[in-house]
Amino acid sequence: VDVQYLVLNAAAIEATVQLNPDEVRAYYEQNKARYTTAEQRRASHILITVDPGADEAAKSAAREKAQALRAKLAEGADFAALAEAESQDSGSAPAGGDLGFFTASMMVKPFADAAFALEPGQISEVVETEFGFHLIKVTEVRPGTQRPFETVRSEIEAEIRKQQSAGRFAEAAEAFSNMVYEQPESLQPAAEHFGLTIESAAGVQRGGAESLPNEHPLNNQRLLQALFSTDALANRRNTEAIDVGNGTLVSARVVEHRPARKQSFDEVRDEVEAGLVARESARLARQAGEALLADLKAGKADTKTGFSEPTTIGRAGTASVPPAAVEAIFRVDGAALPGYAGAEGDQGFAVFEVLQIIEASDEVLAERRPAYRRQLEQAYSQAGLQAYVDSVKARTKIVRNLDAIAPPPVDR
Repeated sequence: VDVQYLVLNAAAIEATVQLNPDEVRAYYEQNKARYTTAEQRRASHILITVDPGADEAAKSAAREKAQALRAKLAEGADFAALAEAESQDSGSAPAGGDLGFFTASMMVKPFADAAFALEPGQISEVVETEFGFHLIKVTEVRPGTQRPFETVRSEIEAEIRKQQSAGRFAEAAEAFSNMVYEQPESLQPAAEHFGLTIESAAGVQRGGAESLPNEHPLNNQRLLQALFSTDALANRRNTEAIDVGNGTLVSARVVEHRPARKQSFDEVRDEVEAGLVARESARLARQAGEALLADLKAGKADTKTGFSEPTTIGRAGTASVPPAAVEAIFRVDGAALPGYAGAEGDQGFAVFEVLQIIEASDEVLAERRPAYRRQLEQAYSQAGLQAYVDSVKARTKIVRNLDAIAPPPVDR
């Protein structure tokens, strides 16, 4: 069938949202914090750790040690040297306690509150956190910056459209569903009302549209079932609005219906000829390959030319060695090498020369045994399930309602 269809989703609603410049500016003013680069500070610290389950005596001892170090700093001790010698933060101590740049949100609150209250060069009093007791020295400040309105205008407009369209989509979806149902002879009214473009596709079959991606609405089974219903085919009415997933509704209608028919010979002549040529080519290739294989096994053929460079394969085969060829290769008698094997594949008949057999080691077998066991268990499980299904089918009368699965084509 050839079809027309309409797609309604949040993006379609979003495109219809009209924005007032004052509204965009107001959003910026109300959400300035979102468009601000946070202030950053660089600081060094000396940490005296306390175990989470430590008693008050241990905490007091750690606090007193931190206070003693603070006194040394007040007397002029070098912060970096003291941090390297005394800090129990193994990550920063070798660098003189340097923590690099950070924002307030990157640190626990007591530490951040103290660090962001200091001026560059100042040293805090003892600060207690869940990690222990800190002495903090701020070494550099990078002030926060406000992104200008013009640089974020498009970002704000997109955000407002998204917010407003999300609220309108449920209402629009209901109106869309009603409109395509109540005016079933055309999609034009719904297209005009919602500002949508009627799209079209030709050659859609019951199984879908081969020329379109799998995720396309015209490959959705519910929509296809509606399109090939008696009402849509015979009466050319819109389908109901079908939810095809991802917040998308689609309604379609049949424009042209070409019932299934037997093609004439002239229509399929080229296809038939190509099939006959391919079949005869495969027969001749198999005949020539089998003759060559027989000559090789009898020692009548030249083995020095024609074969590719040697390669090693396992029972799993490779991309260039199909399973049928692997089976033939592994049937070659290892006591009489070189040996020869042949098999038919997609590219024709292939002949293989087996030069060496490499026995599997016990270590490799032991390593792969669990995987082999799982494969066998899965195979036995599937075989058991299939046997059960077959037995149920054998003793149960089954009625297949094929018309419900795929209604017969309706002539125009």
